[in-house]
Amino acid sequence: MNILNCAEQAINEKGKIWINTKKENNHLIITISDSGEGIEKDAIKKSPIRFTPQKTPGKEPA
Repeated sequence: MNILNCAEQAINEKGKIWINTKKENNHLIITISDSGEGIEKDAIKKSPIRFTPQKTPGKEPA
């Protein structure tokens, strides 16, 4: 939810937020984008690029 809150803050009053999903091989890829102005390059370096779950496939999380 935090990523959606950040997107909302970035779009000002009349922007758009897009959420796309696709399955590729055995992975779910979720892409969230908005019509906001973007973030500074220094802030991008501090942001995680990918989310990798710590769950073993086929097993319930601990």
